[in-house]
Amino acid sequence: MDNLFIAALLIGALALLPLLCVFAVYPCLLFFKKAPPRQINVQNQGTASEPTVTMLIAARNGERLVEDKINNCRALAYAKDKINFIFFSDGSTDNTLDLLNTHKFDAMTVLYDEQHIGKAKALNRAAEHTQADILVFSDLDAILVPDAIAQLTKHFSQPNVSGVCGQRAIASDTGALKDAQKKYIKLDSWIKVQESKLGFLTSNDGKLYAIRREHHSPIAEGVTDDLYSALAVINQGKQFVFEGQAKAFIKTPSRNSKHEISRRRRITCRSLTGIAMFPALLNPFKSGFFASGLFINKVMRRLLPVSLLLLFASNLMLIPVHLLFKISMILQCGFYLVALFAPFVTKLPNKLTKLFNAIHYFVLGNIGVLLGMLDFVRNKRVIKWEPVKND
Repeated sequence: MDNLFIAALLIGALALLPLLCVFAVYPCLLFFKKAPPRQINVQNQGTASEPTVTMLIAARNGERLVEDKINNCRALAYAKDKINFIFFSDGSTDNTLDLLNTHKFDAMTVLYDEQHIGKAKALNRAAEHTQADILVFSDLDAILVPDAIAQLTKHFSQPNVSGVCGQRAIASDTGALKDAQKKYIKLDSWIKVQESKLGFLTSNDGKLYAIRREHHSPIAEGVTDDLYSALAVINQGKQFVFEGQAKAFIKTPSRNSKHEISRRRRITCRSLTGIAMFPALLNPFKSGFFASGLFINKVMRRLLPVSLLLLFASNLMLIPVHLLFKISMILQCGFYLVALFAPFVTKLPNKLTKLFNAIHYFVLGNIGVLLGMLDFVRNKRVIKWEPVKND
């Protein structure tokens, strides 16, 4: 019994480690770590010194989004002679390509492939058609604030900055998971702000980001383009920072529970695949504090579902030992029951509904992450998928 007790305690302690590192240790390290002396002093540039920009957008069966995206591009407040747009239709089987050509304007180029080649290849081929100073990447469903490009490009006045991530924001939406996802984005943005002060990001947002063309690397297949691109920049010894005023508004990322699981599964597998391509960035002797941040925020975060399973198993073994373990098991079971039944419970006070939805969202995400980890371990690579944008 003593050996079982010790083993259960060790398993429980091991299970708590990723949870503590992700939600407590790393945020505290970021909060207390002093930024290096070379502070980024960003000032708005005049139009004469604005860099040339090309925005790249890969489109796959997005006929309901095309016109709004094009109108948004035309409305951006940036010198018209210094910005152009390349839309790439990736084997669209609906009216996406026809609509792109119908609404095309002078600063816009339309490229296409009749076959579905995947987002990475589509963006790589689009990037071959520009000599602009800055490449801006955005998704078809992202509506940018008018000064978004100017907010991104002002950072490039600093020669050591070669990448800038914009701010994802959820537009007005009635999705059940909206509030939970807003809270997640708020936490993620806080981490980005703190990391940016140190000159790096351990995550990037594909809805809107910019990279110096000279430091842009072709995107590998089977990776998340945003994280891979950021890591490729940092791997060259350059800074990748965050700009919270460069906002990209989107609908709720998760349309429903099934979509959230499949989305998290795909993102997890692809992001781990990308991280594995930059082993030096996980070496603290080569990458310093960034290696710790990347490991905690991107690798240990993916271990959370394993931690939760181990925590449940260890608690189960410890039930006979003490009343506290019985109480903690009841709390855990209650937590997962709330996650299970949250979508079916509608007549509750608003605050309680938000709490239930947050628990539901957390558990769904971890199911998707666990499946994505298994895909990665089994060497499964997700190169192409059907985006869920129109519903």
